[in-house]
Amino acid sequence: MKKSITTFLILAVFTTGYGQQTTETIQEITKADYLKKSKNQKTAAWILAGVGTLSVILGTIEVNPDYEENNNSSFFLVSGLVAIGASVPLFIASARNKKKGISLSFKNNTAPRLHNNNLYYNSIPSISLKIGL
Repeated sequence: MKKSITTFLILAVFTTGYGQQTTETIQEITKADYLKKSKNQKTAAWILAGVGTLSVILGTIEVNPDYEENNNSSFFLVSGLVAIGASVPLFIASARNKKKGISLSFKNNTAPRLHNNNLYYNSIPSISLKIGL
């Protein structure tokens, strides 16, 4: 039995080692990808914050004082605080991804143009990158 398990594990290691891709695929992350990721993170953060707040409220409310031992309230309280704590990094990551997505944008900038000895301003589509210092 030990030999078959060892053989299976060695076979699994060699299979995964030789089964990897050799070509690297580099995907460029676009503005839409950053904004979609930010939206999903913010939704997950709000859900965690709401469920955590509800759980903390349920943990602090004593339903029936006649019960001698109520272990559920401490479980709800601790799990609610953990959920609220887990939502904070998601809010921060969401703001960071939104900032990255907004910094890469397409704008119509105006540029001066001389036509018949008059100066006109035409809009020119351009890509802008904002770098915060």
